Amino acid sequence: MTYQRKILFFLSAAIVLYGHVIFQHVHAQEGDDADTGDEGNATDAVKCFACNETEECAEEQEEGNHGDETCADGQQCWTWKTEDDGVETYSRGCSDACTDETMEVNCQSSNNRTDCSKCCTDSLCNSGPLNGAVPRMIKSSGLLLFSTAALIFATSM
Repeated sequence: MTYQRKILFFLSAAIVLYGHVIFQHVHAQEGDDADTGDEGNATDAVKCFACNETEECAEEQEEGNHGDETCADGQQCWTWKTEDDGVETYSRGCSDACTDETMEVNCQSSNNRTDCSKCCTDSLCNSGPLNGAVPRMIKSSGLLLFSTAALIFATSM
């Protein structure tokens, strides 16, 4: 193998390894997310952190230190984040019931503005930040696929 091929091979292997570590980390976080919140019965009203575009709303929410609200029947907790020209604002509160799709970070971008949202079903589950403009699973899978292709290409040279 030439020197350039060796470098390409080792870089590709490092990217594959990094992609695998990120992929495992994402799945571990998703499992942790499912275990947070109260284990009440289905008829209990959900309580959510509630705030609207304040500095404190962007911070990690803690019970007793931030506002909260009790949701109406059929509503669940949401977090919304808007990034407009590099400035992030958060809102949190009750809204429509979650679906499988809305329980993942969902972002839409247009004209230097990105709007993200995520729904969760347990009381006070909307405490943390929303990370990523693309659902994490897609980013991790794409990185892993690209890295594997680069590794195969590098070894076939």
